[in-house]
Amino acid sequence: VEDSFSHDSVVLKVLKRQHAGSPSALRDFDREKHILSILEDNLEGDHFARLIGTGKASDGRPFLVLEKLHRETLRERLPQITLWSRRLEIGLQIATALGALHSRRVMHRDLKPTNI
Repeated sequence: VEDSFSHDSVVLKVLKRQHAGSPSALRDFDREKHILSILEDNLEGDHFARLIGTGKASDGRPFLVLEKLHRETLRERLPQITLWSRRLEIGLQIATALGALHSRRVMHRDLKPTNI
């Protein structure tokens, strides 16, 4: 999706239809929005996608507009990395990013190579 103001590519994250009536799913979605806004205000660097905006779809489902990070995922990149020192460096970057989250009492609940 393209941002009509900046013409940058963005990611739209919309609550799934089957969860639209679930109070716990709505709470989780609001929590993610809150966490992203905290990260936006308090973290520097490029470890996290920036929250650009929020809204509601025509059917009432909430959505988030996120910065699109134009990078390979760890899953795509890891097979190409043969030096263990480089793998360790990447692991330390992941640990640093998680440490930044944990210092703000946030736990990443979907950590996997396709999200890194």
